[in-house]
Amino acid sequence: MFVGAQAFRRLEWSPVELASRTARDLSGVINLASGSPDPSVIPVKELAELFEEMVREYGAKGFLYPGAGGVPELVKELRSYVSSDLGIDIGEGDVLVVVSGAQHGIKLLSQLLLEPGDIVVTEDPTFWEAVDPMRFQGARLVGISIDEYGMDTSRLEDLLRRGLKPRLIYVIPTCHNPCGYVMSLDRRKHLLEIAEEYDLLILEDDPYRPIAPNPPPSLKSMDRRGRVIYVGSMSKVLAPGLRIGFVVLSRDAAEELSKLEQHDFSTATPIQLLVARALRKGLVRSLIPRLRMHYKEKMDVLLGSLEEHMPGSYTKAECGFFTIVRLGVDAERHLPKAIASGVIYVPAKDFYIEKKLPDAARISMSTQPKEKIAEGVKRLSSSLKS
Repeated sequence: MFVGAQAFRRLEWSPVELASRTARDLSGVINLASGSPDPSVIPVKELAELFEEMVREYGAKGFLYPGAGGVPELVKELRSYVSSDLGIDIGEGDVLVVVSGAQHGIKLLSQLLLEPGDIVVTEDPTFWEAVDPMRFQGARLVGISIDEYGMDTSRLEDLLRRGLKPRLIYVIPTCHNPCGYVMSLDRRKHLLEIAEEYDLLILEDDPYRPIAPNPPPSLKSMDRRGRVIYVGSMSKVLAPGLRIGFVVLSRDAAEELSKLEQHDFSTATPIQLLVARALRKGLVRSLIPRLRMHYKEKMDVLLGSLEEHMPGSYTKAECGFFTIVRLGVDAERHLPKAIASGVIYVPAKDFYIEKKLPDAARISMSTQPKEKIAEGVKRLSSSLKS
């Protein structure tokens, strides 16, 4: 018998999902809300050819249950990719686990690591959809301010000295979402020193590394004490709908993570075999230089347009897809007016942890061509003046 809505836990829709749903129903509106990679650079033809090859090679075996942790072919190729293309040596005691995208990995890690009342330290602002599963597990978030050098690790150290006892530190140190900042090498070193001194785990969310021009070493590659759990993704370099992500963590923790992953077997076998082939045949490696140039050019257009039309209002992103813009008015209330002017963004108030900023908006350049990025910023600026 249906007992009604009161029987269910009330959940919040992601501000990104809400904006995306709205954008799908609009025509003629420039979408500066999407977090999806640019469809124009997805290698559709190459993926179709590789899929046909995979089917010919594996036949029905390519469509069986995958098993927990990832098919061996993909695990092998991802380990090589992480080492050779991302510059991250996987230690002897570490295991790579395949998951259905980075967010799926973070959700599983939240279930594995967190209990009600645990404290998670994160950059402020941070990616709403990554920390929401942590909140769902009953964790309390503590935000540490971020600037162009990344998380303010001195502020974190001060809070720890005063008695803060977090279970986990969650960071997006390279191409931060939503600010676009890159954590400096000095702060990366300091964060690792802090984790060692206070016996803390770091969850490094690093989906943009493949498209980042000359990023600093990952925290995982600098970690010598097993403090860092690394989450990566193939979404930004191949295609987001493939839903292939991976987690690198200690052998014992990896076994527990795989036990959680076995509950859904959500990473489809043929897709895993397809991505393994794309890696083995060099498709991914061939895409990376072009993608880095492609997204850098688009980010330059976004920042240049903001400087022209809305100077001093935005975070000066280095890479990734996003910047935070301060509109000077309530972003949620202004959104209908912006849409009427022909542009949509994501109200970013809920990306903030300690102090909500109602006028913050997340602006993305990822899916739009350069001329529409510039026009979208112009329309947004005009909507604020009218």
